[in-house]
Amino acid sequence: MERLTYTDERIEADMHSNHTTTGDGKKAAICQCCGRHGRATTPTENGEPDLWEMARGWSEAPFPADHKHDDGSIGSRYTCPACNKLLRAGHTLQTRGGQRTRMVA
Repeated sequence: MERLTYTDERIEADMHSNHTTTGDGKKAAICQCCGRHGRATTPTENGEPDLWEMARGWSEAPFPADHKHDDGSIGSRYTCPACNKLLRAGHTLQTRGGQRTRMVA
């Protein structure tokens, strides 16, 4: 698995997006911490990736599709399996928007 850094051009292009659209109209989630792209899924009614079609281990923090976060991103936020594992282990991670996040038990 390739881990991306905050200086990576792909991260910069996706900084304000929580998902991307593929050529065939499917939606792929983008991890809020590392920028990893998930498997593309058929979009839900609100145009976001379908959590139930994603690979095991992805999580979603649901928000209305038009909700704008303080970091400029819009809609639900997603976390990949690798970052979820670190969060469950008690690590604090930096999000692509520069905030820090951790799992609260």
